[in-house]
Amino acid sequence: NLSSLTNREYEITSLRPVSSTMFRQFISTFRALLSALSRREYPVVLFLDDLQWMDDATFELLEAMVAPSDPSFLSTQHLLIVGAIRSEDPRTPVVLNRLNEGLRRQRNLSQSSQEESITYIDVGNVDKSTVTQMIAGTLSMPPSRCSSLGSVVYEKTIGCPLAVLRFLDLIRTNELLTYENDNTWAWDESKMRSETNVSNNVLELVQQNIDHIPKPLTEILAIAAFLGYEFEGETLFGLARCEHLETLAKPAMTRLEFLSHLNRAFKEGLVETTDSPQNVTAHGRSDFPIYKFSHDKVQQALYISVVDSDALLIHRAIGLFLWHEEGEKSAMDVADHLNLTEQHIIARSLLVDVNYAASKMARTRKSYPLSAKYLNNALRLLGPEKWTEHYDRSLEMSTFLLELYMACGNSTEVEIVVSEVLAHARCLEDKLPVMVSKVAYLGSMSRYAEAISYAGSVVRLCGKPIPKNPGILQVLLALSTVRRVVARLTDDDIVKLPTVTDTKVDYMLQILSRVASYATMMDRISLRIWCALRAVQLSLEHGLSSATPMALALLGVVEFAFRDVKAAARFGRLSRRLVEERELGPEAKAQAYSLSCFVLHWSDSLDGAISKLPKAGMEAGVLGGDLEHGFLSGFVHIAMIQARGEPLSTVEKAAREVCLQMKEFKVDGLLNLAKPHWQYVLNLLGKSEDPLIFSGEAMDETEHLNDPMVVGSSHQRMILTNQKFRLARLLGSYKSAEQHAMILTKQFKDYPISSGSVVYDIKLNLALLWYHCARESRGGRQKWKYLSKARGEVKFMKRMKAKGCPNFDTILPILEAEEASCVSKDSRAVDTLYEAAITSASGKLHHESIALEQAALFHIGQFDVSAGGEYMRRAVSKYLEWNAYAKVATLLDRYEPLGMFCDDATIKRMTLCVPALDGASSAGSGPSQREQKLSNGL
Repeated sequence: NLSSLTNREYEITSLRPVSSTMFRQFISTFRALLSALSRREYPVVLFLDDLQWMDDATFELLEAMVAPSDPSFLSTQHLLIVGAIRSEDPRTPVVLNRLNEGLRRQRNLSQSSQEESITYIDVGNVDKSTVTQMIAGTLSMPPSRCSSLGSVVYEKTIGCPLAVLRFLDLIRTNELLTYENDNTWAWDESKMRSETNVSNNVLELVQQNIDHIPKPLTEILAIAAFLGYEFEGETLFGLARCEHLETLAKPAMTRLEFLSHLNRAFKEGLVETTDSPQNVTAHGRSDFPIYKFSHDKVQQALYISVVDSDALLIHRAIGLFLWHEEGEKSAMDVADHLNLTEQHIIARSLLVDVNYAASKMARTRKSYPLSAKYLNNALRLLGPEKWTEHYDRSLEMSTFLLELYMACGNSTEVEIVVSEVLAHARCLEDKLPVMVSKVAYLGSMSRYAEAISYAGSVVRLCGKPIPKNPGILQVLLALSTVRRVVARLTDDDIVKLPTVTDTKVDYMLQILSRVASYATMMDRISLRIWCALRAVQLSLEHGLSSATPMALALLGVVEFAFRDVKAAARFGRLSRRLVEERELGPEAKAQAYSLSCFVLHWSDSLDGAISKLPKAGMEAGVLGGDLEHGFLSGFVHIAMIQARGEPLSTVEKAAREVCLQMKEFKVDGLLNLAKPHWQYVLNLLGKSEDPLIFSGEAMDETEHLNDPMVVGSSHQRMILTNQKFRLARLLGSYKSAEQHAMILTKQFKDYPISSGSVVYDIKLNLALLWYHCARESRGGRQKWKYLSKARGEVKFMKRMKAKGCPNFDTILPILEAEEASCVSKDSRAVDTLYEAAITSASGKLHHESIALEQAALFHIGQFDVSAGGEYMRRAVSKYLEWNAYAKVATLLDRYEPLGMFCDDATIKRMTLCVPALDGASSAGSGPSQREQKLSNGL
């Protein structure tokens, strides 16, 4: 009983996962629980019955339980999972194939040499002797005395264990098996053979048993069978007396009579009580426990015993009763029952209301296909003339259906709904919602060119065209206009602006803000700036809308591009204030949190309040239906926890969760942005064949570069380039790092803006690369060229720090020491600077590791193996703490020949967790000149 561990009881309101994020958190927590419970001394056996009914959630849970045991997963190697499945069920082959595929995939991920991960045991019927032993145990008599009875029972049941028990119940009920006065059992074998049928079908035996129980009880249990395998006694009591059951109703039945019927069913072995807490009804009564059928075959037998006409009656009664008692809370169950009845016995308007409510309920549970199914049913029930007779409701439902199809990624259905609405909508204001939704959908599918083109046609209908490629004069004029208006308003004035009342302006704002985002992906910078400025101008003139926070955040990006950091920070904070102080909807929160982070990090610490924005934006976006900006927030979240230097295993779990959700919702454009981040972390964790090639679980580098989305977007290519550059520099492949650095700084000059919080790592690694190249240069001119580049990066960082950016504080001391190591001959002074850098970086695993490594390299260059070895061992320890196992493997491969680790038993033990990398020695670019001289000397 796990409740004893928490000293608290939890009320379970639903077994359905509220969202994919919460369900994956549940999977992680459940795996952690199993890992904590299962030990070598106390292994755990988990038994799962009826796997033929396994759903997607159960399969994901099973797959997680057998996931590979490595540093990023909790071990469950002392867990045995036993599952039972019915071989005769038509779903069984599908389930077994899926299990095999899932286990094979996990085996490949773990690179296990084990050939068998699953063992099959065919549990057939038992033999005659076993049947005899079962009877002997049941009747408490020696097997030798009941061997003849065992033979008859075996003939009748063909050894099916459950059939044996049901057959004993049957012959006991028919008095063919009796308990005599002399305390012995007696039976009539001839009557058994003549008056019972041979069957190994449990269903038939259950039906024969049911025929012998009183009719009132049979009718009550039949109603219970329609409620499900598990049912509430209070609900069943209300139904049994419900007038909607007509001839089956028992309105005069008292609670005592009802309870006596259920007690009889309990004694007959047909139902059992559960250990679930009793539900208190609306009237405060909870006299009856929660019941369940003793076996699903009992429920099935009772269900099929009802004739079709009565079955329709019961479905109708259950639906109406639940709708009356519980309302929209049970809308999905109500719809499932009422949709099975004939429409002429249920008011069409009621069916429409129920299906619409069920659709909304399924939508809140992220069951988009099911929600669309209910909504389509509601629209169908409105009739072929729905647009004439029920215009407002048809428009409302069709708009909602469009949202559901967008969430499902069903392009064909999206086009059909949009076309239908545009064909029947009576005015432009009714058309605009679906047109704006289509713009958003095209953008979420990374069809940016189509989205911008369609958005232009929509805006033209509103009489406010968007220029295809705004010129510099148009951009400067728009910027001066906005600055002039903003200068007259304080932040409080903007926050207190009224809400926009003009519908056209509201939708214009939404379209302009989205086009500004898409233009970034299409490298149309002037269009992005113009749209952002125009959106802000409309908001300040006409009032706030859900798109205003996004427009202000984009204005902040524009101001930063013009090097006005103070103004950029102002608009980033204003964007955040608006969604927190005004009710502008969840999509506004997702948009503001994702985009404001691109400017707020220049003024706020990454460890401060902005660290919570991306995750909050993702939850708001996904729950609110704005998948595009919800997952943009998820992408920003991955980048930010990387930049904060959190353990890579933590970063990998977050990246995996976000990327899998992006894949689930088919948000391919943002997935292409996030995959390089994920693969970067996987490579550092040692989970790739070649640590410098971005190919593994997250992505295949060759396929990624050939993807039309990547080919057509410099932003996508920039993301991959900066990740490859950072990895190459960190792993010591300086030649490759220099090539990527040249591409990054020449082809993607706006990377400081578009990289987001990753810019700090990029700037640090650029400076470290140029300092390294300066030290390795053979000629003075080349050395000063590289020093000039390094100093340019440092100058940028100091300038940003002077303007209030706190995120270079742990980076600049490292680069100050690097500068001194290149130009100063005072080794003590340089060593003091490195110590100061290490102290300053304390608490930032990635920066502290780098500071220690650079200090080690400096001392190695000074031929001080003792001090260099001490720093290098500390660096390896920190890299291990950061989980950068590929980096550790490279350092060990490179410096262990110098004898730096031979006397450190702790380091040797710790390196056992470093994955074996076949190409580890090739990750670096070879030892430097000083290191080669030192090696030769040793």
